[in-house]
Amino acid sequence: MTQRTVDSSLDVTFDVLGDGYRRRLLVTLSEREPRHATDALDSAENAEARIDVRHRHLPKLVDAGFVEWDRETDELWRGKHFDEVRPLLELLSTDDDDDRL
Repeated sequence: MTQRTVDSSLDVTFDVLGDGYRRRLLVTLSEREPRHATDALDSAENAEARIDVRHRHLPKLVDAGFVEWDRETDELWRGKHFDEVRPLLELLSTDDDDDRL
């Protein structure tokens, strides 16, 4: 693997993990799958936030390969690259300070 590919992969990972909602969703998926997208949407505070989840957060997780999303059944499960991000999720979730997530 070239340095450029590694850098690009790290950039994608840190970009995805840069949002608290996406981190919490990935941690939740690490504990149990499949999940329904509507479960994740329940945590969204208003209609605008729910739209943001469906049109920004979930597609970004899918594009990175961390999440698979069946829009017809609304199910979410770990994507083909989920195991690449799992160690970072475990590190973040072992801290008692929930604000890190």
